[in-house]
Amino acid sequence: MLPRSNHRRFLGSRKAARDLFDSILASPTVSAGACVLVRFDDVHGVSHGFADELLSRLSETYGQELRTRVAFLNCSHAVERTLGIVADMHELQLPGFAKSSDATDACSAAPVAA
Repeated sequence: MLPRSNHRRFLGSRKAARDLFDSILASPTVSAGACVLVRFDDVHGVSHGFADELLSRLSETYGQELRTRVAFLNCSHAVERTLGIVADMHELQLPGFAKSSDATDACSAAPVAA
């Protein structure tokens, strides 16, 4: 899991995406077959490289089930837009998106911090 901080962060490296992906796979809810919430509370932006690395790994792992197995929680508009652009460019699957208030609609699982 990546460290949490009190200020907004920019996730700009492929290594950060690999670390986050590893945290997702290590989540106990993954082995139980449940949906994993990935919190982006303090992230104001992501690079195309980060988005490509994370979405590629998630798409390879979950395929068509990605939307029901992983949900990104509290993404800023910029993060959501960058993830969408990269997904479109590389024809990758996108997970579900949710805000804190409707997280239970996305899935009921313990969150992993981005």
